[in-house]
Amino acid sequence: MRRVNTDVVGDKPVRNDAGEMSMSEEAKQQAWFEHYKRLLNVEFEWDPGHLSDKPPLEGPPIPITIEMVKKAIAEMKTGKAPGPSGVVVEMMRAAGDSSAIMLHDLAMAIIRRGTTDAIFVVRQLHEKYLAVNERLYMAFVDLEKAFDRVPRQVIWWALRKLGVEEWIVKLVQKLGRIPMCHTGVGSNSIHCKGCKHWVHKKCSSLKHLKEDPNYRCPKCLGTARPIDGRPQKEVQVGTDKLEVVASFCYLGDMLSAAGGCVLSTITRVKTAWNKFRELMPILSSRHLSYKTRGRLYSTYVQITMLYASETWPLPKPDLRLGQNDRAMVRQICRVEPEDMASVRSSELLARLGIDDLDAILREKRLRWFGHVARSSGAINNVFNMKQAF
Repeated sequence: MRRVNTDVVGDKPVRNDAGEMSMSEEAKQQAWFEHYKRLLNVEFEWDPGHLSDKPPLEGPPIPITIEMVKKAIAEMKTGKAPGPSGVVVEMMRAAGDSSAIMLHDLAMAIIRRGTTDAIFVVRQLHEKYLAVNERLYMAFVDLEKAFDRVPRQVIWWALRKLGVEEWIVKLVQKLGRIPMCHTGVGSNSIHCKGCKHWVHKKCSSLKHLKEDPNYRCPKCLGTARPIDGRPQKEVQVGTDKLEVVASFCYLGDMLSAAGGCVLSTITRVKTAWNKFRELMPILSSRHLSYKTRGRLYSTYVQITMLYASETWPLPKPDLRLGQNDRAMVRQICRVEPEDMASVRSSELLARLGIDDLDAILREKRLRWFGHVARSSGAINNVFNMKQAF
């Protein structure tokens, strides 16, 4: 008899929903897919028979018009208490067409502005407190788990019952697509015996990952590296203890306890590359002209990279944004690595018919400054807040 040793190569196996061990990479991805599919699709018990049939409203999106605003004002109930603005329905009706025009302009500005106002207010508060070395705590309430348990069919039925057009319903449906974890927890991680959490290699303080049933992470051992800008790990609010984190994603923008916009630029670059890879077959197609590809790139990729950039505290142009933007432009124009030294970026931008990223960012920041200077309410209050604490 001869004894032969067999080397086990690869990551640790994953147990699927059936309790079986998944050994291959495809089987492990399928196991994680089934896990997240079950996790993100747990709904409350409900009876589909109670929902009446509501046909979808097909057709192109209808723009907001002044006539629609007038109709909405006419259907509003009178005798209601005013909101924070102090404006009641009777005042809007008495103003006639001028109030409808003002409300129409306000609605269009909100659609164009999106969430940038809220991001600006949070960033201004953060930077002003950091300037005087004062602590600022912001509590974010996450209602995602509560909304995730609402039955999807009930949401679609409610939207159609309210007369929401079908293109908007389909847009909301796409927001609830099930994510697929390709390099999820367990593929490059080790399990901690103390806190029972998976710890990635870069945070495990290990040079080489190997199975260790007695492994304890640096956090359990009390040797975790302190995070810059985080004065303490938790704060007491009444009877509850809230965790203090080093960074937080707020409306798509990354906020860091240490201030600045380094995390934001890194996140936006990663998001832009994901969008660029999705559109790569179109952006590199020889059947489209350079001008068409440039418009597509500017509309879908550049706008993703510069999301909320007008609120960033940038003392000088960020090199990370410019370098990644030029790398994408070279790929669109099919510039070979050996030709990069001889082809200027300005020539490629002119070929695509787009502006330099620094010029776009400068224009966005100047336009935003004008918006802030003319604004009132929360934006004006936080912008003119005195740093006297």
